[in-house]
Amino acid sequence: MHSCPSSFGLAHLARGQDAMSHARLAQFRGDPDAEAQAREALVALRAAVDNLDDLPEQFDAHYALDQAGRWVRETFGCSLAQDDKGYARTCPVDLGHHRMGMSVGAVNTVRICMICGEDPRACRHVAGRTYDAPAKRIRGRCNVCNEEACDHAPGEPYPILCTRLITHVDVQEISLVRRPANTAARVFKIGVPTRELEDALGPDGWLPGMPVRCDRCLSPCDGLQEIPEPTAGAPRPGAVSAA
Repeated sequence: MHSCPSSFGLAHLARGQDAMSHARLAQFRGDPDAEAQAREALVALRAAVDNLDDLPEQFDAHYALDQAGRWVRETFGCSLAQDDKGYARTCPVDLGHHRMGMSVGAVNTVRICMICGEDPRACRHVAGRTYDAPAKRIRGRCNVCNEEACDHAPGEPYPILCTRLITHVDVQEISLVRRPANTAARVFKIGVPTRELEDALGPDGWLPGMPVRCDRCLSPCDGLQEIPEPTAGAPRPGAVSAA
C-alpha cells in the first residue's frame, strides 16, 4: 500500500510528459497524428495538476502544463470551441489553472470500493490511498483507469488509487468548491458570451459564427487561480483574436 497522496498525480504527470515527447517527435517526422497526441498529453498534464493540489509536486505539473500548452498553440494553433449554443473555453491548459470543482450533496448513496468491488463498509481499503492490487472489471469498468475499454490485464498487479463507484444516489444539490473530494470532478467547459466577443473583436471585422483564436498560452502565466473571478465566463483581455 502507498499512502503518499501524490502518487496518482505523479503518474498522470509522467504519462503527460511522455505523451508530449512522443507528440514532438511525431511532429518532427511529419506524422499527421502529432496534434491529436499533443492534445491528449494536455489532458493528462491537467489531470496531474488536478491531483496534486496543496502538494509541492504541483509546481512541476503546472510548469509542464504551461510549456506544453505554449508549444501546442505555437505549433498547431488553438481556437475557442463552437457549437449551436455559441462559444466555450474547453482547453485543459486554460481550465486547469482554475482550481475549483464540484461537490455533490446527496442522500441514499450506494458505493462500491474500486479496489475489491465490495461495500466500503465491509472492506478495509481507504479512499484516496493507493494500493498494489490486481486489475479487475467492476460494474464494467477497469479499476485501474476507470475506463470501459483499456489494456490493463485482469489479475495483473498495478498501483491503484482507491476510489468509490457510486451505483445509486439521490442528488439534492451541487456546489462549486475549492477542493472537490473527487479530484476528477472539475469544470471542463466555460461558456463565452458572444456579445463580449463581438465587443472585443468586432472592430477587426469579426462577426458571430466566425472562428476565434485562443492566445492564452502565448501570454505570461498568471498563476493558478484559487478563487474564480466574477466574470469567469469572459475571456481575459488579449487572450483571444479573430481567426
